[in-house]
Amino acid sequence: MSVKRKNPRLCKTTIDGGFDWTFSFDIDDLDLTDPNLETDLSFDSPLVGRWAILIRRQEDKLTIQIDHGTLTIGRLGKRARATLSLGWSTHGRHTQLACVHFEEEPLPSGVEKDPHAVYTGLILAVPQRDIERAEKASQGAFVASSHRRYSFEVRFEQDTLAPTKFSDDLASRTPDSTRSPIPHDVRFFFPHAGQDGAEIWTTAELLSNSSPYLKDLLSSDFAESVTVSSRKRQRRSITMIRSTGASYESAKDHDDSDDELDELFFDRFPRPLFDVEQTPELAYRQIEVKLTAYTTYLAVIRWLETGYIAFLPLTSTCKPTDTSATRTHREELMDSIHEQDGSVKHGKKSLRVSLKSTYRLAHLLQLDRLQQLCLTQLPLSLTHHGAAHELFETASVLYKEWRKVILDYVVENWDEVTTTGAWTENEARIDSDELRGAAPILQELLKAKMKQTVTKS
Repeated sequence: MSVKRKNPRLCKTTIDGGFDWTFSFDIDDLDLTDPNLETDLSFDSPLVGRWAILIRRQEDKLTIQIDHGTLTIGRLGKRARATLSLGWSTHGRHTQLACVHFEEEPLPSGVEKDPHAVYTGLILAVPQRDIERAEKASQGAFVASSHRRYSFEVRFEQDTLAPTKFSDDLASRTPDSTRSPIPHDVRFFFPHAGQDGAEIWTTAELLSNSSPYLKDLLSSDFAESVTVSSRKRQRRSITMIRSTGASYESAKDHDDSDDELDELFFDRFPRPLFDVEQTPELAYRQIEVKLTAYTTYLAVIRWLETGYIAFLPLTSTCKPTDTSATRTHREELMDSIHEQDGSVKHGKKSLRVSLKSTYRLAHLLQLDRLQQLCLTQLPLSLTHHGAAHELFETASVLYKEWRKVILDYVVENWDEVTTTGAWTENEARIDSDELRGAAPILQELLKAKMKQTVTKS
């Protein structure tokens, strides 16, 4: 049986931050029940390789392979994840038929049993029973023997250890428009920042599309509705449709917060509030932020716009907390400020900010991608002394995924971490019951250590 060769219709390509790619295809005239089905669909891709979709029918299943040809290990990403999804289409709507996720690994990865071989693609296998189950669930809308139109989506995600060149260039080229209400419709107001408060302007569309949490918040009573309207002779009025003193934040961000960075920032770069009464016919939603630093929010909003964010070292890895360190945390803060000071290269990028504060805010706002980026950066930011300190800090107690990264680091560097002064100090504090939440963490740590010991033996 000869292989049918044609081109699929690539209906959408999406790039997120320069390292996430999504390809969406419409595939017509596809008979999933054809026992001799062999179709190759070639397409042009901006990614390296010779790309095609290979569709094959076997006795009890359908296979769809996204093929990129022969590439070296990790050419498409050293820490990549992939998702393949097939759906049946009708009247412009797509209903998922099957999906497979590939966890983090080099893309392409090597063949385990052959050190010289490399996989040329990824395969989605669809058992016949899944097709029959989809037919039944559709209540007659989908009948595989007569249906011919399908959608196929391929998504590649990659965790980066530093800002990509794409996001770096984009951040440098993109002006910081967060100081003006035009053309924005959301204002974050920080009453305790700067001399008279501080503000960040952005759009509801960006926030709602990025964060499920902010999408809900903007439609709730926690966001004030503000209208500034022009009158004859330039008279203006501000109508507070809804105002609330409640806060959507759960707790003050003390540990490794960017509060000190805020103080240095506003000392060096005063930012007067925009006079909204001088802008006619202005309407916006306002979110008041009392417990999170202005610079943390600014960095996260700019990350949503450009994909660029950079981090300061953890306080626990700097002097005087870590006596083996060469620099103080304040020196790192001053460097972050100086990078903003009139530099053409850095002038439009956001400050380097606290990794821990960014993770906390990303967790609150349900920014899964940013949380993962922080978790990828965390083990690179730890030192032996720092890990001993961070293991029992508030963030480790509150956030399971954050704690797991530190636990894994401690287990892998057991002798070095458990002989530090910070470890000895924490043991004494645990004995005197000064560290809340330490007991469950110790239990997790011992289980992880025992598991490692059994595995190695």
